[in-house]
Amino acid sequence: MKTNNKILLVLFLCTISSGLWAQASRDNAARETENPLPLKRIVILTSGLSYYEHSGTVNGPVRFNLPFRVNAVNDALKSLVINDPSSANPSIIYQSEQTLLQTLRSLKIDLSDEPGMALILSRLRGAEVEIAAPTPFSGRIAGVEYRHSVVSPFSETREPWLLLNTALGLRTFNIKDINAISFKDPAVNQDLNRALDLIAASGNSLSRQLLVNLPGSGSRRVSISYVIPSPVWKTPWFFNCFPHRRNVPGRIFLTFPLFPENFCRFFDLDIV
Repeated sequence: MKTNNKILLVLFLCTISSGLWAQASRDNAARETENPLPLKRIVILTSGLSYYEHSGTVNGPVRFNLPFRVNAVNDALKSLVINDPSSANPSIIYQSEQTLLQTLRSLKIDLSDEPGMALILSRLRGAEVEIAAPTPFSGRIAGVEYRHSVVSPFSETREPWLLLNTALGLRTFNIKDINAISFKDPAVNQDLNRALDLIAASGNSLSRQLLVNLPGSGSRRVSISYVIPSPVWKTPWFFNCFPHRRNVPGRIFLTFPLFPENFCRFFDLDIV
C-alpha cells in the first residue's frame, strides 16, 4: 500500500509540472489583478494530459489574467470552459506575436523592428523636438542624412546626422553628439510609453497571458476549467512534499521552495 502511494505521488509530481508552473505565475499575477478564482481541482490523466479547475465567488464584472506556457495555449483555448451564470457573453482576449507587431507598427513611434535612434528620428519627420547637443535646440525634424567619416587611413564609416528646422533655419547635428531628445507632441510620448509597456509585457517568451473577461453582475459562484499537456517524462521542477503538515483527508499539501513567498496550496487530486 505504501509503495502504491509513493508511485501515485511521484506520478503527480511529474505530470503536474507544466500546470504548476502556470499556477505559480498565476498566483503572482493574482495578487496584481485580484484573481478571484484560485486553482481548486486537478485531474491527472495517464494519456499525458491534466484537467485544471478554478472556482471562487466574484462580485460584479471582473477581468483577470491566466498565464500559460506558449506550447499549452492552444490546448487551453480549445478546452476552456467558463461557468458563469450571470455573464451572457464572457470573453477571452489573447494577444499573439503577430498582434503585438501589428500594434507596435500602428503607433506613432514604430519599435517593432528594434530601430536605432537614427531610424526612429527618420520615421518621425515633421515632429517637433527639443534636443541637447549639448546646447538645447528646438525645431522640427526635417530628416536624417549619412556622412562618411574616416576612421583610419584604410577604413571609413557612415555617421547619421539629424537635420533640424530651427528658428535660425536648417541645422545639422551629429546624432552621437546629442545627449537627449524630447518630443513636444503628447501623443508621440504617449505612444512611446505604450510601445515600451507592450514590449515589456511580452518580454517573457515562455508564457502568454489569457485575459478573462466576465461582464456579469452581482455576487455569484464562477468556475473555469481547461485541459493542457502534462507529460509524465518532463520534470522541470523539484518539489518538497510535507503531507504531515496539514492533516486534511483526501487532499495533498505541497510547498514549492523554488517559488517566491514559499508557494503553498491545497489541491483536490484525482488520478485517472
